[in-house]
Amino acid sequence: MSPHPPLRHPYDPLTPDEITTAVAAVREHRSELTEARFPVVRTDLPDKQVVRDWTPGAPVARSAFLVVYDRADAATYEATVDLATGEITRWQHVPDVQPGIMIEEILELEDIVRKDPAAVAALARHGVHDLDLLQIDPWSTGTLPVDGVSAKRRIMRASAYVREFGEDNGYARPVGNLVFVIDCNEKSVAAIQEGEVIPLPPESGNYDAGSVGPLRTDLRPLEITQPEGPSFTVSGNVIEWQRWRLHAHIDAVEGLVLSDVSYLDGDRRRSVLHRAAISEMVVPYGDTSDDFYFRNVFDAGEYNLGKTVGSLSLGCDCLGEIRYLDAVLSDESGTPQTITNAICMHEEDYGILWKHWNFRYAGAPEVRRSRRFVVSAIHTIGNYEYGFFWYLYLDGTIQFESKLTGIVQTRAIAPGTTPEFGTLVAPQLDAPNHQHLFNMRLDLEIDGPGNTVLEVDAVGLPMGPGNEHGNASSPARPRSRTNATPAARVRRRPPERGRWSTPTWSTASASPSATSSCRSSARPCSPRRRATWPGAPSSPATTCGSPATTRRSCTRRATTRTSTPVTASAPGSGRNATSSTPTSCSGTRSAPRTCLGRRTGRSCRASTSGSR
Repeated sequence: MSPHPPLRHPYDPLTPDEITTAVAAVREHRSELTEARFPVVRTDLPDKQVVRDWTPGAPVARSAFLVVYDRADAATYEATVDLATGEITRWQHVPDVQPGIMIEEILELEDIVRKDPAAVAALARHGVHDLDLLQIDPWSTGTLPVDGVSAKRRIMRASAYVREFGEDNGYARPVGNLVFVIDCNEKSVAAIQEGEVIPLPPESGNYDAGSVGPLRTDLRPLEITQPEGPSFTVSGNVIEWQRWRLHAHIDAVEGLVLSDVSYLDGDRRRSVLHRAAISEMVVPYGDTSDDFYFRNVFDAGEYNLGKTVGSLSLGCDCLGEIRYLDAVLSDESGTPQTITNAICMHEEDYGILWKHWNFRYAGAPEVRRSRRFVVSAIHTIGNYEYGFFWYLYLDGTIQFESKLTGIVQTRAIAPGTTPEFGTLVAPQLDAPNHQHLFNMRLDLEIDGPGNTVLEVDAVGLPMGPGNEHGNASSPARPRSRTNATPAARVRRRPPERGRWSTPTWSTASASPSATSSCRSSARPCSPRRRATWPGAPSSPATTCGSPATTRRSCTRRATTRTSTPVTASAPGSGRNATSSTPTSCSGTRSAPRTCLGRRTGRSCRASTSGSR
């Protein structure tokens, strides 16, 4: 136990007691709501200046923001509750909008379909007779009309999949040309969209160890140990590592959020990033068939991305000297739910940051090793997993990476058919073309809110007097974009000699690039939202020290990863900075261990684990 209570930060997520207080206030003061549901309950973000002026240990005023939906009247409201008094300080009806799909609505789909005689008959025509293991997946319908169904009803489209046992992979056997239109308020099948019967794909697609065969055994155990513990500290949701300080939490809509990121430059703490998160993520499918053309989901605005976060397991999801943060979220009844180990934090060795050997001198090379601090969370949405990773480096770089994993979405096709808009992944099984588009809101504050982005390109100069050989190059005139209002703009300075500016986009609230369907940058999004020398000879000895030089931001590219460098370098990162206490290059290996982590009844296996 820490000898001091955790820090309370203005951006802290709601505690279970605060969720209960906020929901109780709505139920007490708005008794006219007969079927109130709570799709979103989260911290009401204070004014940015409150966060800028906050000092650790200072008291924090707290309020909650809620999206409230009354099923009886199909009406959506926004509310703000003062958590100190339990009073509703703002109540607004938002007409003609629907809140995001609720988890409770997803869990009701299979029962709704099973109880509808017309739906059961349609399934039978498509070869589905055993309904006990029927899998029904939700698909937000957006504004696409359904013949004979009023656009004012709370509807979603739903697709069917066949399983043979409880943990069977239903995506291996989708029911083709059959879509159910579900009225979530009436809990009924509003319409059935049915086409030509297609036989169910014949093969299973299970991916557990028992189905795919023995896992590889040709890797020896890998142990990551830090005998003196990690180099970071956690107090509440405030994390400090090296000279960095930041706040991290899981938001009900945006998922993993980093905020109030600063860097200690000598005795001066300098702001770097006010707030950053995935503000929206859209997955449009490129198949024109009747059971796919409507699939264009907004995973944050329509599905509440944060509510899909999962618990992480040591040695499986995270490896090393790990610390975790839990996520406390409200379900649609307003009851707080705790997702343990929702955020993973650890350090990683990142190879060589800087090295030089003076080959004219017999001494050892000078080497500085790199290290990075990782903050991560993983969200499961249907068949996909999204891993969101924030990396903070010793040279001042901040980097975001999204890792897409899970399994592909599938569509049944007739025997002998070649997919026109997808890839055949198994007999009669098509993986339709689609995209994953991430919209990230980056509210940068490099030494304050008035920031200018500089993009500098090296250009070749034309041959002529003074450049007879055509080898001259020079930085082009910088192109800039300023995120501040005219009164707050900072004077643009030319790039420093000998340093290159990495293009980054600053998206504070006044910047055109920060626009989204969020109605206010200082308040959670309303339900209206729909919602990147050649080496010298080796030497017999090497002297290691702490990293010193400025490293250029590296973006890793792969078909399943999206990586976005956020800042090129931090305040105070110096070319000649050194450490007074060299670190050791040697390492030790401890006895091998095996991780068998468990989450919601399913096992994950890895051949190595961390020290804790």
